[in-house]
Amino acid sequence: MILSEHGVDSLNPVSFGRPEECGRLLVNLRGRKRWPLIFVSGPSGVGKRGLIRRSLLEKLRRLQSGKHLPVQISIPVTVRDSPTSIARQCIRAIVENHPGFQRRSSYEALGKQLANLAETDPIGVGRRLCSLLQNFEKGTSGIAAIKVVIIIEGLDNMFVDRKRCEDESGQPRILSGQRDPFGFLRELLGARSVLFSLTYRTWVGDLIRKVISQSSLDESELYF
Repeated sequence: MILSEHGVDSLNPVSFGRPEECGRLLVNLRGRKRWPLIFVSGPSGVGKRGLIRRSLLEKLRRLQSGKHLPVQISIPVTVRDSPTSIARQCIRAIVENHPGFQRRSSYEALGKQLANLAETDPIGVGRRLCSLLQNFEKGTSGIAAIKVVIIIEGLDNMFVDRKRCEDESGQPRILSGQRDPFGFLRELLGARSVLFSLTYRTWVGDLIRKVISQSSLDESELYF
């Protein structure tokens, strides 16, 4: 989803919630059996994070009831991050905030174990984590199943130097040693209780798509 500055009032922070775009996103989610990876791009300060944090999360909470309403976790990407380090942060966020894990007395140890395993086998860990989440999700369906919303903020920070973001072959440098950079997130798309949004500034869009092409992601699993 590409956000422009059109319609954003810098003197009215509420407008940064992007209610119109949120409405379209919510309609799209209602018709899906599996949640997509939600990619949100636009200039700095246009409301990429606000779309998810303010509008979408607020609507999800209104549509649900009970003790465990959805929580939002932000994972800011730095120039030192890689797909593996982001996977480790996602694991910690899910294990520490998902109500299913909160019922397990050993959830902290499990979180550390999975994060360590992700260093060498992030895709395998993604499958194992997805299986655990699916067990927690029995008896729930649709949007009401969402309990954790993770915003991976600023993917462009991994490509901070535009002149050096590609190697001699034209491949994004972030792919070095990463044959399936979105594999971990892809494996988690089978879970209904976790929703992922990834934000980036517009200029890095072509590089993001190159990275995505290295992972076996179907177009139906992506929302731009």
